Amino acid sequence: MLVVRNGATLDRLLSLLQVLREDVPEIRFTIEPGSVFDQGLSRHIESRGYEVLAWQEATESSFDVILAAHASWQLASLRGYLVVCPHGAGYNRLVPGSTGSDTVATGLVRSQLTHDGEVIPDLIYVSHAEQIDRLSESVPEAAERAVVLGDPVFDRIADSEVLRSRFRRQLNVTETQKLVVVSSTWGRYGTLGTREDLIPKLLAQLPVHEYRLLVILHPNVWAGHSAGEVKLYLQDYCDSGLMYVPPHTPWEAGIIAADLLLGDHGSVTYYGAALGRPYLLVADGRAELDPVSPPALLSGGSAYLDLGQGLLPQIERNLAPPDPAEVTAVAEAMFQEQGRSWEILRNGILRAAGRPVPRRAPRVVPVGDPEVPPGRPLTAWMVLAKVDDPGSGPTVAVQCFPRIAAERFADLSEDYLQVTTEGETDRLVRENSEVIVHVDPVSPAVGEKWAASIFARYPGVGLVGYAFPEGSTLKWRDGPSVRVDHPDVVVGAAAIHCWRVNGYALDEVASLEVDLGSAQVKLVMTPLAHSNGVRVNGY
Repeated sequence: MLVVRNGATLDRLLSLLQVLREDVPEIRFTIEPGSVFDQGLSRHIESRGYEVLAWQEATESSFDVILAAHASWQLASLRGYLVVCPHGAGYNRLVPGSTGSDTVATGLVRSQLTHDGEVIPDLIYVSHAEQIDRLSESVPEAAERAVVLGDPVFDRIADSEVLRSRFRRQLNVTETQKLVVVSSTWGRYGTLGTREDLIPKLLAQLPVHEYRLLVILHPNVWAGHSAGEVKLYLQDYCDSGLMYVPPHTPWEAGIIAADLLLGDHGSVTYYGAALGRPYLLVADGRAELDPVSPPALLSGGSAYLDLGQGLLPQIERNLAPPDPAEVTAVAEAMFQEQGRSWEILRNGILRAAGRPVPRRAPRVVPVGDPEVPPGRPLTAWMVLAKVDDPGSGPTVAVQCFPRIAAERFADLSEDYLQVTTEGETDRLVRENSEVIVHVDPVSPAVGEKWAASIFARYPGVGLVGYAFPEGSTLKWRDGPSVRVDHPDVVVGAAAIHCWRVNGYALDEVASLEVDLGSAQVKLVMTPLAHSNGVRVNGY
């Protein structure tokens, strides 16, 4: 029997079930009543192919082993050998509203672990011995039943590190891009509870050719507001390039694929830190942490992102991998028995069920592939393009930002160029664009007709560009046409537009370097014999 209280405990138990796959028992779920975060749990469990017993039915039955990822006095109503395994990175959070204690972390509180003077769990797993020390102070008689497990979820993440390249490809992160992962736990001290403006500011300040942004939200965020409300809230951000992990789908791949984590005192941040990912805290959650817990101590010594300053420079300064000794210290402070937690968990459950314990260690199953919903392609950009000519050769630096986010949170004192695709549905945006491009490849004949129609319909457009199978063509209303042997018509249009408006003659330049930050594009330009344009070779 597996006992679920909320989405976080469900995700934890579904992961831990992997350890029993070689000797699969009869498995039943039940949902403990009373949680405000239990929305949709029964439907999701059944969609995974498991039977859900009503709580009343569960209390009237007997089980060999009962596995719960939370401590609760209500578990005393169930009959069977009770194993409690923490969800997240151990017992660290203070939740006085539900536990009645503002000094002892949830999971270690007497009211959760005892009933009628008796300790409820038969076995209490902890991730680190320091939690047994804290349990000895709060419930000494329960400490005798505590065993150091480590963290099977962290071990699974660490062993799946070899799949990093696979996960980055699945998330459509190119070799020249950095993946920034934002994690938020639930409540007012979480990342989004503290800084609701973080996501749009990141989208407005991180160039799209250099960065991708992924958000991982605690299951209670989805349950507390409903999945529909959260998706609606994220819609404009998704149309600006944001990716998010849907509820009850694999989130661990995001940590493995990340180049930098921005988070709070939730487990995702510390899984990443223990894995060796650079991170910055956005929210200070020490107000709801046991002050002697490892996350509280780590929060006190970590660097924080300052949303009052430019975000891109702060992120760039913190992309370097941390000192391996620091990573080891974080991991050892959070998790013991690294590499052995699956074996400890399996053996404990099998012994409790009276089953033989295999002599070999279990194979750790890799984390699941990410199931990030496909987003709409960007259809409008605000572009910063500047020419730098130090004497050794001119360079155009190009930074593209999604218009929706940049329009709200960018420094509009900068001289932005608005580039829009033919697929932008906002008529006013199209009419106010200086450049309109057709990103889907078309034949030159179709492209020429399309370009003529754009000039006719939008008097304010000075440059159009259309992609064709071998590159793209750029056409000025009052000037030459340029062929670009490069797949990204947006980059080509931004660079050549900047070059021309800064007074440089296209037919007098042999080459042009385009700086996209992480990637450098070389545009080699030679006059075309059959037109008044210029041939441009990319990459």
